[in-house]
Amino acid sequence: MSYEEINRDLMMKKCNITDLTLGQAQHFLKQWEEGATLSTLTVFCEKDGTVVLNADHPCYETFKSFVEAYLSADEESRAAAGIPEGMEETARVLDKAVELRKVYKGVDMNILGFGQKTLPYEEVERIADAVKQYHHFSSVNFWMRKMFQFGYVYGKRAERAR
Repeated sequence: MSYEEINRDLMMKKCNITDLTLGQAQHFLKQWEEGATLSTLTVFCEKDGTVVLNADHPCYETFKSFVEAYLSADEESRAAAGIPEGMEETARVLDKAVELRKVYKGVDMNILGFGQKTLPYEEVERIADAVKQYHHFSSVNFWMRKMFQFGYVYGKRAERAR
């Protein structure tokens, strides 16, 4: 996956259809209706919230301008401006990317900055949300194991601090 960075501040990259892995291609095609092709892919986001645009799409420049404007705006501006017709799916992907960025920003800060302290319940909820966003789990046991791992790490850090 060789994605070309187009805007570091907005966490935007671009790729060609040929840059996608087989797993990514299958994942996208499963989500779409029967008969859809990858040439209709406009944008997707990675697990860290990076937005990747399809440089092979015929309307690439239009989507690039929309994504830059959307990610640069605050929530109130986005709501006030509205979403142009035909860009609804792209806006949903961008909203997901913004949410992922918020969650990861909070988790990184918690793990790196507050790891030695006892965390309030709200912080634990944010970590749980991040685990749910990052891992596409299918059973309760999976995310319980991940939460246990987080708890173990925090316990070790607390023990070392003593």
